[in-house]
Amino acid sequence: MKMLKINDLFQKVNTYFPDENISVCISLLTWAKDPEWSQDLKDLLEPCGLDFGSLIHILEAQKSNHSQKDNKIFSQAIGKGIKGEPLAAALLLALAEMPQHPLTQSFVRNGLDLQCLKTSLENIEISQSVLMMVVSEVESKMPTLHQYGRNLTELAKQGDFDDLYPREKELEQLILILMKTQKGNAVITGPAGAGKTALVELFARAIVKGSVPSQLADSSVFEVSISKLLSGTIYRGQFEERIDKLLAELKSNPSAILFVDEMHLLWGAGRTSESAMDASNILKPFLARGEITMIGATTTEEYHRYIAQDKALDRRFEMLPLEAPSGALLLNMVKSMANAFQERTAIIIPDKTVEAAIRLTDQYLPHRSQPDKAINLLDLAVAKTQMIAETQVTEMLLMNLLADQTGQPIAELDDQKQSALLGMEERIKKQIIGQDYAIEKVMQSIIYRRQFTFSGNERNIGTFLFAGPTGVGKTELGRILAREFYGNTDRLLLIDLAEYTHSATLSRLIGAAPGLVGHERPGLIADFLHEHGSGVIIFDEIEKSHSDIRDFLLGILDNGRVRAGNGELMSTRGCIIVVTTNVLTQDDLVSTGMGFVGMKEKKSVTALLKNYFPPEFLGRFDELILFNHLSQNDIKMIIELRLDEILVQFTTQGYEVDFDRDEIVALVLTHLEDHGARSVKRTIEQYFLQPLAVQMLSGKKLHWQAST
Repeated sequence: MKMLKINDLFQKVNTYFPDENISVCISLLTWAKDPEWSQDLKDLLEPCGLDFGSLIHILEAQKSNHSQKDNKIFSQAIGKGIKGEPLAAALLLALAEMPQHPLTQSFVRNGLDLQCLKTSLENIEISQSVLMMVVSEVESKMPTLHQYGRNLTELAKQGDFDDLYPREKELEQLILILMKTQKGNAVITGPAGAGKTALVELFARAIVKGSVPSQLADSSVFEVSISKLLSGTIYRGQFEERIDKLLAELKSNPSAILFVDEMHLLWGAGRTSESAMDASNILKPFLARGEITMIGATTTEEYHRYIAQDKALDRRFEMLPLEAPSGALLLNMVKSMANAFQERTAIIIPDKTVEAAIRLTDQYLPHRSQPDKAINLLDLAVAKTQMIAETQVTEMLLMNLLADQTGQPIAELDDQKQSALLGMEERIKKQIIGQDYAIEKVMQSIIYRRQFTFSGNERNIGTFLFAGPTGVGKTELGRILAREFYGNTDRLLLIDLAEYTHSATLSRLIGAAPGLVGHERPGLIADFLHEHGSGVIIFDEIEKSHSDIRDFLLGILDNGRVRAGNGELMSTRGCIIVVTTNVLTQDDLVSTGMGFVGMKEKKSVTALLKNYFPPEFLGRFDELILFNHLSQNDIKMIIELRLDEILVQFTTQGYEVDFDRDEIVALVLTHLEDHGARSVKRTIEQYFLQPLAVQMLSGKKLHWQAST
């Protein structure tokens, strides 16, 4: 039976009665009100004659009274602690042994039999003492295991893992592996935060509850820390000595199961320049002979990088892949932890807030795994709620905390996001000239996916193929989306596919496979997702890339996931994916009568693109968007826009520029090499900015004329 400790009770007093001084009465009232522990108090007092309702009434009536005898009660209770762990029940025993205390007198008047209470409490003391003796005996038999690790089975007996929601399927797989006569060791792999350690804790809880087969019924699970084993091993042989003692204890106790979290740390642990022997090499013969049973846990990435490379070690284990939970299982797991937070803090977490935590973290933290990210957000929200002296976690608080974590403006996270998206379309149209149709299609698709995020949806926020002549704004629209939608251009990854014309160049995007040169370096996409989590990824000029690059893109476009070369599975569901192509020229558009695009031309666009790309590739995009060829009027507007931007920069730096706008517009139009926006930029630099640059050396007043 897990009993409430005095220190835990005092922490709860601060939660329930933050403005009250700690007294015996307040402490007992806290115990009586706490939903997790009140039943224990009731079970102690009612069999001895004190009705629980009468107890509450007495404590409420006297909570403002502070007896001078309280200090003595506390001292006696703490003095009864076992190994420095005094139980809250010791308060009752100290009260029972002090009949002159006002509370004791009130309890007796309301029917409490003091002798009955003393007997019950002494029995608890005896049972706790016996428990500690058993633990001490176990520790004496396996001192190294206890020195460098923790007994998960004992922790499960104390109720430490009661808050965990069961994962029956994965637990059954783990038990089956451990029951095998050969290769009966498991390595749990999966993304960080998916619940690998929690699964082992669930196994320890199942042992305590007796819900494992008889072959494992007497097992004890010991989690050993590699960092503790390494700590302080300055001299040669110290680490090996610790490992040898650890393995000797495991060998002499067949029911003991070794659990190593971050199992990849075994590889190289303890290795020196004078010896190639490390922890993994020391373990191999014991595992090969079946003398110890072991569970390891590591990320998929680290497993492939370290464990899978050591074939002698890898073949001793059965891999148990653990995917991040989803759907009802995920909801129940997060609710279970939310209930635990409520019981410990008395902060209310409504079910709709739990659902919001899952939805928001999926949307704004796609690079992290469930259930860890939702639980972490709720934990943070509970702490913040306590800090601001509120009683309930709200969805708005979750949004504010996420805004702090992601750096995205709060307007894009709260109820204003709809109007923010609508205003975004108009802002983009002012920056991209002549492509209103393309901008409207992009924004319609993004708004739709933001408004209708269905359960199980694993697509990206938007996947677009931008087609059209060069210099019409395809890449520029992607840049502006990064700034407008994600808050800054740092959230843009621009990949020039002209540099990816060979099959081997794919490793630059996703990283090399383990064992190959450069496998320790992540690829461009992995690096971007690890740093930012989400953003705009532009694959520029797809027609210039190798076919393997296009095949690789199918997975990203279809299910919002990318598997790195090291095996790590990463999510792009918070990203906007843009693929651009210049294969459609103005001649193509003229031949089909599509100088300017409207809805009715979409089938013709698809038909044209099928001449260059396979249908399964085109079918992965949300929208195939054809960009218009720029008209003479569009070019004039772009020139005017660029001139406005230049003047703002000059003014910011303190320069005055005198020039004839119509004259410079006419000059630029005359010297344009083609009708693209890039040509406009080059021509303005050549005929406008370069002449002014010389004048900037002489002063702040600049004058431009066509003859310069």
